[in-house]
This record gives sequence, C-alpha cells and structure tokens, in this order.
Amino acid sequence: MRHMFPSMYFTNYVLFCCIFTVAPAIWVPSPIQEGTLGYDVTLNCHIEAFPSSTNHWIKGGSDEPIEPNDKYEIKVDRRSYKTHLQLVIKNLKRTDYGLYKCLAKNALGNQERDIRVLGKHNVKVVSADFALHFSCEFNLTRYQILPTLHLIYKNKYFIMDIQPCFFPCFTN
Repeated sequence: MRHMFPSMYFTNYVLFCCIFTVAPAIWVPSPIQEGTLGYDVTLNCHIEAFPSSTNHWIKGGSDEPIEPNDKYEIKVDRRSYKTHLQLVIKNLKRTDYGLYKCLAKNALGNQERDIRVLGKHNVKVVSADFALHFSCEFNLTRYQILPTLHLIYKNKYFIMDIQPCFFPCFTN
C-alpha cells in the first residue's frame, strides 16, 4: 500500500536523524559594565554549544575560576544548546573593577569573552555660594562618555551638556 505525500509516492519509510555538534560560541550584550560602589553589578554571557559546554568566570589574569561565595553569585539558565550565564558581584568595591572573562569549553573547542567592570564617577564641589556637580555617564552601545555639568548658583539650577567624547573599545 502506498501513502501519499505532497506530489510524491513512497514505498518505504526511511528515517534520518542528524545530530549537529557546535563548538562554543559566546555573545556578551555589553563588553563594558558600569557599577556604583556599594551596589551589586551583574555580568551577562550567552553561550551556544553542543554538546554542552563547561562554563565559568575568571577575574583579571587569574586562571582560577570564580567560585560562588559571599562576594560572587553565579546564575545558570540552560535551555537545550543555549546557556545564559550570569555573574553577580555583590557590594561593588574599587578592587572589583577590572577585567572578567566568561569561558566555555566542550569537546569541539573553547571560547572566551571579556567584560570590563568600570565605576560610575561623580564629583561634587561645594562652597558657600554655589555647588557644582559633574557626572559622567557611559553610553554602552556607542562606547561614548556623556558628561553633564550641574551648577547651582544663588539658588538657581543650571544643567550644561558637554560635547561627548569617544573612547576605544576594550578588545583582545
């Protein structure tokens, strides 16, 4: 007996099964992550690999993986061949600034991506007659520093946007 398929007839059924293998590929949404001292900052890393990869974070030039503890929390959301890996740095301190690496390794290869943690800097100058507040904001999409000057003089408030300046990406 023949079974009808769109515009074809088959007398035998043959089942093909394909298994695709993929060396790890990593994508980080932001290679620069800004954090405020005393607050938590979260680094994100998206990994695609099959067979599943072994994933971990390292800081700076260290070869030792970061282990979860009071300072660091590691979150893993694995779905099929995709993994979302997060590193939460708790109570950010100046010593936490610097380079972090997301690493993935399976039988087909390994991959790593860098994320640089920077601090959000604010400077205030205050005297009896006026207060001056300078802040720098990072536009992570365009790697652009957007400085703003806030001036309070004789109870009047002025905001001055300063011409943005660009800085190079931190790459390997």
